[in-house]
Amino acid sequence: MFNAVNIVRQFLALAIILMSFSFVTERKFWLFLICVLLACLFHHSAILCISLYWLYTMKASAKNVGILLLGSVLIFIGFDQLASVYVSLDMSYSGYMTAAAQHARLSGVIRLMLNFIIMSAALCSLKHTPSHILEKAKINMNFLALCSCVSTSAALLSLQAYHVERIAYYFYIFNIITLPEVLVNISNKALKCIMYMIVLLCLFSYGFVVLWSWQQKGMIYSFMWS
Repeated sequence: MFNAVNIVRQFLALAIILMSFSFVTERKFWLFLICVLLACLFHHSAILCISLYWLYTMKASAKNVGILLLGSVLIFIGFDQLASVYVSLDMSYSGYMTAAAQHARLSGVIRLMLNFIIMSAALCSLKHTPSHILEKAKINMNFLALCSCVSTSAALLSLQAYHVERIAYYFYIFNIITLPEVLVNISNKALKCIMYMIVLLCLFSYGFVVLWSWQQKGMIYSFMWS
């Protein structure tokens, strides 16, 4: 029950962030900050959303993407040491630093693959799509590409600490916009079809593993072939 209420609190915080996102596009920092602080009343992790304000104006250059991904890999490698230092400072979050169970880890690997595919597609689209098409669409593909990079980094780190995934919800949500924008800009029909199939395969695989993991936890339902 506590976990369910905790998730509801976080999604209320996420809803506030999304409703206030126009302040990011209009560059109204103080109004956005007030909304972020309001969201923090529901879930403290919402404080990370302040980064969205500066992320929106950043360029998805090879340097910025490289620094972001390299940083996540280094944190992944040294996670145990960093986690032990953090837990020694604040024991209340020690439960958040544990690795997921085997079935949850499998869903984490699939989630990482899906985020990596979306990130790669977004970066390729940003590089090969003419600027006048991007401007006409009124979509900040630099921002969406960087959000997909953050999502991929978070998906990688969630393999070490399962609850990192929940912190990344604030960035995952933008993949809902990124994926269709990328697919629309692919002119090669064969490539577009392949992308659709890969994404659908990952989504169905992820959904299946999540349902299977719930069954392992004793949820009251069974597969039709069980």
